[in-house]
Parts: sequence; C-alpha cells; structure tokens
Amino acid sequence: MATVSRFLEVTADEGRREPGLRCRCDLLTEDVERLDKLLKDSLWEVKHQWKEIAGNEMLMEDLKVYIGCCREFLKTAWEFDDLVHVHWREAEELFGRSDIGRRYLKAILGWEDEAKAIIDYTDRLQPVGARLDDVFEKAAERLWPFMGRVTGTALENFVMNGVSLANKPEWKQEKRQAVVMGKMLGKSCKEMNDSFTFLGLDGRPTKLNYTSNAPKLDYDQYKIYLIIKDMLDGIERKKNEGRRDSADLNA
Repeated sequence: MATVSRFLEVTADEGRREPGLRCRCDLLTEDVERLDKLLKDSLWEVKHQWKEIAGNEMLMEDLKVYIGCCREFLKTAWEFDDLVHVHWREAEELFGRSDIGRRYLKAILGWEDEAKAIIDYTDRLQPVGARLDDVFEKAAERLWPFMGRVTGTALENFVMNGVSLANKPEWKQEKRQAVVMGKMLGKSCKEMNDSFTFLGLDGRPTKLNYTSNAPKLDYDQYKIYLIIKDMLDGIERKKNEGRRDSADLNA
C-alpha cells in the first residue's frame, strides 16, 4: 500500500509542526490539494486491494494504523478550522483567503464519508461486547474544538450517567451548537449549564438558553450534529453487539 505509506509520512510531518497559523502556511498553501489527492488515492488503493488486505493480518494492522492516522488528522483539521475562525484576519494575510481552514477540513471530511464502510468494518473487529471507551474517546477528540480537552471517561459519564463535567470547560463555539448537542443527548438546559461555562460577547460568563439560543437551521446543518450522531450510532452499535454476544453465550 504505497500511497497509504506516503500519506502516513505526510501526516507524520504535519504532526511535528507547532500549533498556530503561521507555521502551517507552507503546508496549506502549497499542499492542501496534494493532501486531498493523497487521501483519495490512498483510499482507492485500500478499496482496490481489499480482498488481499482482509485476508492478511499484517495488512489489516497497517490499515488500522492508517485509519487511526486519518482520524487524528481529522481532529487537527477541526482544530485548525477553529483557529482560522478566531484569527481570520491573520489567515487572510497569510493565505490570501479566510476559508483556508474549511478547505483543509473539507478534504478529510470527504475521505471520512467515502471510507465509512471500511471504518465500520475495522471497528467491528474489536472484541464484541467491549466497553464504550473507544466510542467516547473518539467523540471527545472530535469535540475538542467545541469544549477543549475533555476525557472520554468524563464524556461517557455525562452522556450515559448524567454526571456533570467537573471542571466546567469553556464552550468554544456558538451557543446554537451547544443547543444541538444538548437536545440530541436529551439533556436539559440546566444540565448543559452545570457542565459548561458559556461566555457572552463581552467575555463574561452567561447562561445557555434553549429558547433564545435556538438553532435557526436544521440540526444537520451544524458541524456538531455529525459528531453527536456518530457517537450515538456507535453507542447503539456497541449495545447491539453486546446483546448478540450475550445471546450467543446463552444459546
């Protein structure tokens, strides 16, 4: 899987860069199209060699590394898009455009959509009936641009057990995104306010309000929608696997 190996080399180089706009200037202005092509070519290579990969334990382990790298790259893209959103003037100065973060993000989101069947397959290779740790760890990584560093365990306790996040992380995006998350998780406005610190335009703490902060678009138009949907789908999938495992043991 030569193209896959090349993609891993490129993303490893990116991982060694310091965070920030200026240091990423060369990569994004010169290589965003190349990265998009690498993503498409590497996924085509995986699909083209699928029969060989599926029957080879070593190649399957390489595939898991590749998917894990792409997921990490997706997290980086979300972080960069958030950074560009905050520092859009500097982005325009550096790149000549303020949508550079969105271009970067679009490439890896396109890969994720096309690779969904392969991602689901490799996820199913994990021990059946396993705990939900991996579902929440992945969700916590993708939610970093919204709530900062929250552990998968803390997120699991909040979602599954109604335990408020102890450190009340600052909500980093518009409040409408928080309403989408709260509503999808069946959380009350009070539960959301107990778990997150929301700031007003003046930078002072304020409260989330499901009415005044209600989304103006359909939920699926907001970036957080797909993250929460994937998390909820993962929870349901794991529960179903656990039920099948229990039925097999009792048969």
